Amino acid sequence: MGIELRRARSDDKPRILEISSQIWEGNDYVPFIVDDWLSDAGGELVVALVDGLLVGFAHRTYLAPGYAWLEGIRTDPAHRGTGAAKEITRHFLEAVREERADRVGLSTHVENEASIHIIRSSGFEEVARFTNLGGEKTTLAWSAARPSDRVCEVPLAQAVQFVRRSQSLKIGRGFVPHGWTFYPFDRAPEGALRGVPHLLGVRDGGRLLGLLAGGYPRQGDMYPIHFLEGSEEAVEVLVRHALHLAGSCRAIDLMAPGGENDLGLLPVLTQLGLKPWVETTPDVFVFERAP
Repeated sequence: MGIELRRARSDDKPRILEISSQIWEGNDYVPFIVDDWLSDAGGELVVALVDGLLVGFAHRTYLAPGYAWLEGIRTDPAHRGTGAAKEITRHFLEAVREERADRVGLSTHVENEASIHIIRSSGFEEVARFTNLGGEKTTLAWSAARPSDRVCEVPLAQAVQFVRRSQSLKIGRGFVPHGWTFYPFDRAPEGALRGVPHLLGVRDGGRLLGLLAGGYPRQGDMYPIHFLEGSEEAVEVLVRHALHLAGSCRAIDLMAPGGENDLGLLPVLTQLGLKPWVETTPDVFVFERAP
């Protein structure tokens, strides 16, 4: 049983969505970004076929010069064990090596044991851990929504400086998350925050007491918080304001660096209705290797 790899075409989209619908109980993020992947001139969306049937896919791109990122590795549950994911990973590593990338990264979830096995056997090493917290609209979270006139927009350059000096960046080993994509901040600081709809701060005079970077138009009905740090009071004000902005969304989501207790914000976040998605924390792992 041979595996054929090729670049995805637009007519592969229905099958890609069919596979995606079986991931995370139908809550996979792939449907919201598959069109971007198909049109990504700087990367490629690859599909794996067995006897002519599309059984898996994955995407690779560049987050910064020389830094490749692999994501969305999916296999039809009915065809697991075919080696499709491993073959796509091998193909991607060969491609980025030819393109002279100096580093390649990816992320996965603690419960995805098969994926972790492939990742480790492909030479990747764990470099950072995050905890995925969130709140559905039916939970306490949205009852805490409250806009605040203390919240202001923060210029990109000032937000970059705040993140650069933050404990979150240290604990997160230099990564800033955009959902399941983790940007190496030191390689492209502005790129890690550019395009984020909301860079929000709470000030005391000219001093920034806290920063929240949130929202991502491609995530559909999910409002992600990419970065959050500040005093307990500032964090509470910022999260309540973000919940107000996310009023039309189904859920709010946050990738907290390291264990959920590392910044001492868990009590505040729990009070606001944000809780770890699974009991095992940290539950999101970032891996890297040289091509």
